[in-house]
Amino acid sequence: MNNRNNVQVVNPNVISSSNKLVVLDSTSIFQNSLNYEFFSSFKFGVSKFILKDDTGKELYIWSYQNFKRKGFLKDSEGKEIFSFTIKSVLLGRDFIINKSDSDEQITISLRTSPSFVNMKYEIEFFNKSTSKNEILYVNCKPGYRACTIYYGKKKEGGQLICNFERTHFIPKSVYKIEIVPGVDTIFINTIIYFIQLIQVRLTAKVASKGVNV
Repeated sequence: MNNRNNVQVVNPNVISSSNKLVVLDSTSIFQNSLNYEFFSSFKFGVSKFILKDDTGKELYIWSYQNFKRKGFLKDSEGKEIFSFTIKSVLLGRDFIINKSDSDEQITISLRTSPSFVNMKYEIEFFNKSTSKNEILYVNCKPGYRACTIYYGKKKEGGQLICNFERTHFIPKSVYKIEIVPGVDTIFINTIIYFIQLIQVRLTAKVASKGVNV
């Protein structure tokens, strides 16, 4: 991925047909807003997120195996869409994605931003629609009670493209997600999964006192 100093941040007023967010799958872009639910679990060293639509239909499953240090995205039929590994870097993680139907490799960089109260992240990615490296800005209240994802900085006119929140904690975490039209929904849901995966692994590290995450 290019040096972050060369990233061109786009602050659109709308997600137009000529300026969509296309990162992982152009077929997962829709013309209407969509609502999802994420169900998360962690046991026996495997973290798993199941994505369902607003009718309760299972769509995708993200999983990560701590011992193998490798994760996967599969559809509801068990077909692998991509695998990924995680590289620790200063102030964040790089997620290296390998598409299962091609030789394409995609890097999504997640960096934490300083904040006294909220959890803030910057997500760097290559947008196939604009052929540029761009950044999304994520802001979450403690406990992920309310989170926003902006395409460009909010104070500079960036557009709100996703709201998500954790609605249940026990026995499994449940997240409500809303994504605007014109956005790669697999990409956005993958970002949400990556954010939660980092938190799960950090929690596991503290509990085990020495496991390298």
